[in-house]
Amino acid sequence: MKLDIIIHGNSNHTGFGIHCRNLLKALTIAKKKVAFVPIQPMTHQLVDTDCIKDTLDNQRYITGNEPALMVYHASHMIKFCGQPRMGYAIFETDVIPEHEIALYKTLDQVLVPSEWGRNVLVANGINYKENGFPEQLDSIKVVPEGYDHTCFNVTQVPEEIIHRARQRGYWSFLHVGKYEERKSTNTILEAFKIAVEQTGVPAILNAKIENPFDVDANKNISFALTGDKDIRLWSGQQVTDAEMARFYHESDFGLYARK
Repeated sequence: MKLDIIIHGNSNHTGFGIHCRNLLKALTIAKKKVAFVPIQPMTHQLVDTDCIKDTLDNQRYITGNEPALMVYHASHMIKFCGQPRMGYAIFETDVIPEHEIALYKTLDQVLVPSEWGRNVLVANGINYKENGFPEQLDSIKVVPEGYDHTCFNVTQVPEEIIHRARQRGYWSFLHVGKYEERKSTNTILEAFKIAVEQTGVPAILNAKIENPFDVDANKNISFALTGDKDIRLWSGQQVTDAEMARFYHESDFGLYARK
């Protein structure tokens, strides 16, 4: 069988893992022939759908001449084969370390989720035409992040959201993310508490936050929010895609940090 693409990444509960798993599902629905090469051992992976199992099995068809995409940290952008070699670059700052710039430059094409990301790469010296990379490729390409519209189907209009909140008696907010300093988690929680206290508007924040690599961080979250009735913590609990979709549907607003 001739493969259309090789996807390197993970299938787990991290942001990269969710991105990679949804990409594999979408490519399978599109009838593409895909091989999945996990970065971490399979004991850490979620093999929750037939498409994951099938794409793992397709590793036997890899020749090394297929297009390949790495969906992971910059440190892994040099650790895979394929023709051409592409990397999905996700970062949160406008300054990129020199060693990561060098790794991005080993790629034939860099994919970024936003125009902001493209501008950051160019500002940090990743200009493919000047570096002599293949001009037939759009070497820094914006590929917006997608979502499963069959699961996260937004149907409510603002008037319906307002009516639902009035019937419920409070506004419902949702914050989902990994608990760590660079995600501004503490700032988000504190800002919400201050806003509720100062405005007197009845509101609840459902917070699905945790750090799977730091158990103590999860304990600190629970301790910090003890007795806080405005924030409902869903840390340390496994939540299925269907349950997470329900959280999104039942919330009036999402609450996230922005630059």
